[in-house]
Amino acid sequence: ATKIKEELHNNSPNYEDIFASFGKAEAQEIERLKTEGWTAAEIGNSAPSVQYRTIKQHDRTPTVSAVAKLRAGFKCEIQGCDYDPFIGLYNIPYMEVHHIERLADGGEDTLKNVACICPNHHREIHFGSNREELREMLLRKRVI
Repeated sequence: ATKIKEELHNNSPNYEDIFASFGKAEAQEIERLKTEGWTAAEIGNSAPSVQYRTIKQHDRTPTVSAVAKLRAGFKCEIQGCDYDPFIGLYNIPYMEVHHIERLADGGEDTLKNVACICPNHHREIHFGSNREELREMLLRKRVI
């Protein structure tokens, strides 16, 4: 039982892998639909299938996230970003905290490894074509 548990833990996909797989399929569908054409009546699935997955999740320290947001003044740390955050559920500006070196890759949940960024740049740093440039920008900035 321990071996099975370890295999599930070590081989379980993370959200980024799941989204990347979906994103590739979606991009292929966009190209196919542009070529073959489509109508709204043809789109959808009245009974989509369900898949169950086991994922690995790292426990994060709320203090690290809170200090990262305070340190940045609730502003996106990507140079040139002028995102104006909305007020979130707990009456604070909604911003996200990104781990520069992913926890899944051995990154630390520490202030030197996180940046306060807007939701748009957070998606871009995970899924954008210039994600490495953004990551390098944050690494240069984060030398404490």
